[in-house]
Amino acid sequence: MEAYKCDRCGSFYTENARKVSDMTGDFIGGCATLTAGGSRDKRFDLCDDCVSDLLIFLKCEEESDHEPINNNGA
Repeated sequence: MEAYKCDRCGSFYTENARKVSDMTGDFIGGCATLTAGGSRDKRFDLCDDCVSDLLIFLKCEEESDHEPINNNGA
């Protein structure tokens, strides 16, 4: 089993439970920046709570939709 450390808040987690879409079942585990040529520059691992905060910041979901998911065992 792999463990990850969130690059934003520093919490440790083993997997992401935050689904992007119930239709596809895909999960968000972080985000990446791209160069002007389209190559991945940097990757940032994010826990579920920080993924939710990012989606709220990007206006992809409403703040009322945000329910903290604490799966880091703390």
